Amino acid sequence: MMTAVIGLVGIFLRQPLIVSFIAVGLIAGPSALDVVRSDEQIRLLSELGIAVLLFRVGIRLDVKLIRPL
Repeated sequence: MMTAVIGLVGIFLRQPLIVSFIAVGLIAGPSALDVVRSDEQIRLLSELGIAVLLFRVGIRLDVKLIRPL
């Protein structure tokens, strides 16, 4: 629920969705609302988030940039 609301606010402010997701992580984490309390959960979610981010970067990567001329 929090992700959807902050995502809509981010879209309204014309920010990339990744910025909204990072904001949700900061708000839900132990430094603000303390919604996610377990260190294992935080570690798992952070690794999953990084994996998804790297996957998205890989999908958008142009093959011509990697292949030698």
